[in-house]
Amino acid sequence: MGEVNDGMKEIYKRTSVFSFIGSGIATIYCIVFYFVWFEKFSVNGETLIVSGVSAISLLIAGLFFNNAQQNLSDETMAEIESDVAFEKIDELIMQWMPSFYPTMHNVNADGVSLFQIIPSKRRPFARKLTAIKFLSEGFIVPATYDILDMKDELLASFTFWNNGNRFLLTLHSRDGKRIGYFEQWLTKSVLKNKGTLFHENDRVWRELTANNMAGDIDVVDDDGKMTAKYRFGRFPYALHPAFEAEGVHNYIRFGNHISNEEKLAYTMIFFFWLKK
Repeated sequence: MGEVNDGMKEIYKRTSVFSFIGSGIATIYCIVFYFVWFEKFSVNGETLIVSGVSAISLLIAGLFFNNAQQNLSDETMAEIESDVAFEKIDELIMQWMPSFYPTMHNVNADGVSLFQIIPSKRRPFARKLTAIKFLSEGFIVPATYDILDMKDELLASFTFWNNGNRFLLTLHSRDGKRIGYFEQWLTKSVLKNKGTLFHENDRVWRELTANNMAGDIDVVDDDGKMTAKYRFGRFPYALHPAFEAEGVHNYIRFGNHISNEEKLAYTMIFFFWLKK
């Protein structure tokens, strides 16, 4: 057997660690506030109560996710693939990995991480800026993200650019060739996500519009066949043990006739929409 891919186990572990750290920070703040700034409950007691409740809530969350990751046995996981076969991927569950930078793991129905999205390490300065939310979406300085397999091999990359009125997402292959781009105007997508995906030659590829305020999306081709489907709020897939600690998740299903490049394009777009 090769190296083991922890998938959801690692996500729960990291969530637990970040929760414990947050609880510790909130506890220290609560103590310092009580002895330094606290006057009386009728004056500024709300801050003391909020920080105390936050500390307790984060502690409970840390214990919960620590227990969840311990209950996941390695037998439910799989070996890391050296190469991601996108033609065999027909569905994804998108999971945020707790980190100072926007980091996403795309896992399968068994909770095994297939590939990841992280701010590009090839642009160190821009990477550091993504720790700030509005800069992580390419405002002022373009933000570049890499799509990597679980051995950190580059599969593709994309760049966000926000000029204050328009979001532009450009997808590149691993060798830097432009595959296509997605354009979303802020004035036309105030209430729900709406935008256009273009080929690299500026020809329209797909029109995307959320079905409702929840963000559910169905994308079809010219023949009416489904190319991608996004759902938020579905129960854990088949009640698999890997997802028992979660009430909902972000689920994507691809059409079985679309290209690998189109799957990468949808992955880029949904990553962008989920960040907001």
